[in-house]
Amino acid sequence: MDGEEDSAGGNTHNVSPTTPTKTKNQVYAHLNETPRANRGHMSKKFAAPDNEDRPRAVPSRDASPTPSNTSTGSKRGRQDDEDVFYRDTNHWSNEMEKDDGERDVALLREQLEITIEAARRYASNRARASEGDLAELAQTLISELTMFVSPEKTLSTEVMIRRVYSKQEMMEKKMEQFECMQIELERRERKSSEEMDEEVRTSLPIQDYAAVTANTPRGGNTMKAPTPQYTAKTVRPTKPTTQSTTTPTKPMNPNKAYNPCRMVVRAPELPIDYERPRPESVAIRVNEELAKHDETKAFVIVHVRFNANNSCILNLRSDQRATDLEPHANIFKHVVFPGRETVEAYPDEKWFSVHICGVRTGIIDGPDGDGIQSAEEVRRELMAKNPDLRGRTIRAFRWVRPEGKLLEEGKYASSVVVSFEKEEDARQEQRQQKKEREHQHACIGDARTAKTANMQTMQQMTAHAQYGFVDWGTIETLGRHVQ
Repeated sequence: MDGEEDSAGGNTHNVSPTTPTKTKNQVYAHLNETPRANRGHMSKKFAAPDNEDRPRAVPSRDASPTPSNTSTGSKRGRQDDEDVFYRDTNHWSNEMEKDDGERDVALLREQLEITIEAARRYASNRARASEGDLAELAQTLISELTMFVSPEKTLSTEVMIRRVYSKQEMMEKKMEQFECMQIELERRERKSSEEMDEEVRTSLPIQDYAAVTANTPRGGNTMKAPTPQYTAKTVRPTKPTTQSTTTPTKPMNPNKAYNPCRMVVRAPELPIDYERPRPESVAIRVNEELAKHDETKAFVIVHVRFNANNSCILNLRSDQRATDLEPHANIFKHVVFPGRETVEAYPDEKWFSVHICGVRTGIIDGPDGDGIQSAEEVRRELMAKNPDLRGRTIRAFRWVRPEGKLLEEGKYASSVVVSFEKEEDARQEQRQQKKEREHQHACIGDARTAKTANMQTMQQMTAHAQYGFVDWGTIETLGRHVQ
């Protein structure tokens, strides 16, 4: 290195070797010579201005110092020039990078527009596109945008696709609503036009009558008024009415508790292990017997079943009534239970029943203790002790439980059901028996004591209280088949 001594201060400074320094004009020239592809889309605003064609004058090292240009001043001047040059150079480079960033943003915006357009096309053909095509489209968009979008922002592409599809579905719903509204509007317009035409056609005869009245002379002249001419108006075809003018008979539900098409056939003396016949065979045999007689050949059994008490339920057709078949019950009732002496047959009607508790079954009355009084015997005894019952219609009188079960279980007392045809008879019998019950309570104690009486106490009861404790309950409206 060469030493240089300042004339003012006499100090020696080390100066770096002389290197070619580019001025701003040279930098502009270099940028203008550089291809546009290498330096980006440079804006014209970065071109060299006209007033800076010449480089700045840099003080020579051989120049003699002046009073105002000492060694310190010359050093500061050179440093200022270098700072200005490097500052301008950095500014130009920053502007170039900024321009490249804007170009990348423009490319990204263009790529996003292409992506949105592709997503819209797929959304328009969504009915023909499958889920695999949609997934492939999403992966393609994510891979293409990886160079522009950071990994943490790749989900925005999927969100964008979802939004496009949601907008498409919303537009489809709006279009459907618009079509429905348009159809409704057209319907209302047609209806209003038809109503208007109808009003016009209706008002035509009235207008003709008014015209004839106006032409009739008010004086005594009896000239013949002109006959109004009516044009044949078009009559709208009337819709055929599906409703019948006559009220049809409401069909009866076969599963109801009381059905007038139902006939009940029971044998009180059936054993517990009674083997029921097949319902199909019972229906065939009963229909054959009914067809043999002229008075019953019109009746047809359509369904047969047995309940828990071995009672046979015969269902007639919906247009037939069991009360009409009841007078001819002797024709078919023994066919249902062949070989049984006592067989009852009655229609399924709504009766008014009174429940009597604590009636002796008759097991202890027999010599062997194995006899059960039939319901008919109990009914005759009750009618003999109560003459007022003779004038009332009793539809049924039976034990609550089958006689076979009473005999098997050895019941000394059980309950009977007296069914009256009229509700008034049942209520009157209830009031009368309530008075007798109060008298019996006074004779044998309160109700709790009477209910807990044992067999010896029941044997020692007097004749007027031979039924033991008689508890007349409230009136029940239960059918016979339910028991």
